[in-house]
Amino acid sequence: MAYYFMKLTPPRPTFPNDASAEEMAAMADHAEYISDLIKQNIVLAAGPVHQGEGSWGVGIARSETEDTLRALCENDPVILAKLGFHWRLFPMGSLLHKDGV
Repeated sequence: MAYYFMKLTPPRPTFPNDASAEEMAAMADHAEYISDLIKQNIVLAAGPVHQGEGSWGVGIARSETEDTLRALCENDPVILAKLGFHWRLFPMGSLLHKDGV
């Protein structure tokens, strides 16, 4: 099992402070999607990181392969909405967590 740092970059640095109704609806669907991945124990933790005038998303996930995780990212409703969001995945060498390494 491999672990990944996931970064969700919004369409602009001021997001969500200037988000449109369409973007906020996509983010609500995104939150539900990520919550489901957390229930499946694929995403271990996720949330916003506040930076400057806006924020971006972070997640820690585990997956057998990067391709499998990339496919999950591509099916995220906020990506499917084609509003300018994108995921970046960064492999982690290991992860210390409550269940061990």
